[in-house]
Amino acid sequence: MPEIDLEYIFSALPIGGNLPNAPIRDIDINYTSQTVKVGTFGWGIWESDLYGAGCAAYPMAVCKVVDLKLNKQGLAIDFVEMLDGGSYDYCGIDTMYSISEVLTCEEAMEGMVIILFVEDDLGNKDSCMIDASVISGNNPNNTRFWFGSVNTFWFNECNWEYGGLPEIDETVTIPSGHVVNIGENAIAQVKSLTVKESSKIRIHELGSLNVEQYQFLGLYNFD
Repeated sequence: MPEIDLEYIFSALPIGGNLPNAPIRDIDINYTSQTVKVGTFGWGIWESDLYGAGCAAYPMAVCKVVDLKLNKQGLAIDFVEMLDGGSYDYCGIDTMYSISEVLTCEEAMEGMVIILFVEDDLGNKDSCMIDASVISGNNPNNTRFWFGSVNTFWFNECNWEYGGLPEIDETVTIPSGHVVNIGENAIAQVKSLTVKESSKIRIHELGSLNVEQYQFLGLYNFD
């Protein structure tokens, strides 16, 4: 429970001026409305905001479980509003930020821990940790481009747009200047395939590539 600045409460009760020197009968603290009421002998009931200029409350960082989707470039981007699970501060939150706002596909697939920081306008801080799950991004047009940013293997999802492997109903393009390998006992299936100039797809003798009704078996090179 946050600390209450009683000195502020008793020096700045605003209704009708500052609270006079009077005996206090009872105190009612309402954390929902963030108010405090004091009952006095002979001076009625006085009310004030629970926190004010002398606020001693610290922020409370609240994280939530999130699934980070890889974007078109295969990057996992965490936005603070995705991570925040209801952080609060009775003094008022000034900033929220995380230490890893952009993760590469490889980093994301390893299961990165993200830390959310919450800071109020007095510089008080709190943080919480998130074990973020990562999933492939949405591929809206059933088209997928090869990036080859990690290695030459077809079945490394981080080599592909949106960080996911091509599906059987997708149109795939291998840009110029790449070599793509389909390994032993691997079966790649796509709807259509375009291999640009100076690129190659190499299929292991025990692997295969199915393009709609066509099948290309081992030791096949697309030049």
